[in-house]
Amino acid sequence: MKRVALIHTVPTVYATFASRIHEAIADVEVSNTVDEFLASDPDVRGYFSKRNARRLFSLVDTADATGADAIVTTCSTLSPIIDQIRPFFDTPLITIDGAMLKEAVSIGTRIAIVATAHSTVGPTTATLLRQAQLAEKTLELETIVCPDAYAAIKARDAETHDRIVLQAIEAAEMNDVYVLAQASMAHLEDRVATLTGQAAVSSPNRCIQELATTLSHVEHAVT
Repeated sequence: MKRVALIHTVPTVYATFASRIHEAIADVEVSNTVDEFLASDPDVRGYFSKRNARRLFSLVDTADATGADAIVTTCSTLSPIIDQIRPFFDTPLITIDGAMLKEAVSIGTRIAIVATAHSTVGPTTATLLRQAQLAEKTLELETIVCPDAYAAIKARDAETHDRIVLQAIEAAEMNDVYVLAQASMAHLEDRVATLTGQAAVSSPNRCIQELATTLSHVEHAVT
């Protein structure tokens, strides 16, 4: 049986992500770690501190010590740090938004980044620009940030979260694709596409597809 270690920053994602994996991938054991500080601290500071990076490194190292065949971080705020620490681990490290952002760039050049945490915008923008450079594209980016929705989802008020996000998108300029930067917005993908008449992408399903492909290439599964 393959082992997957998940590192979360939002309790609602922790509550659903493992079940998504079990639905998509057979014979997999999932362990979870939730550390809200990893995302809340950079949201307050405006940047990811060295101390917080060490904190994330420690959690990844602990997950690696469990014999995981893959480690997944389910918060896009963590993605740039994961890119930095990836060379220190032989175990595959998968970020929640890697596959999603690659797809977004393939769809169009006018891209809206929809986020509930300010700390997500910088990492998501940086990854999009890297993907655009690889694809030899020039992007026009719009950011739609809904901090009140972030507060609502931390309070487990999904209805208020959804209403705030959809209202903000409806009031924004038209774009080719809407990137739902937080995994906690994934359930709104179809509603956003219907609301805007344009493409919308979210991360969990695309991340899980990447995970499934990665696990299929693992030669020495833990039993």
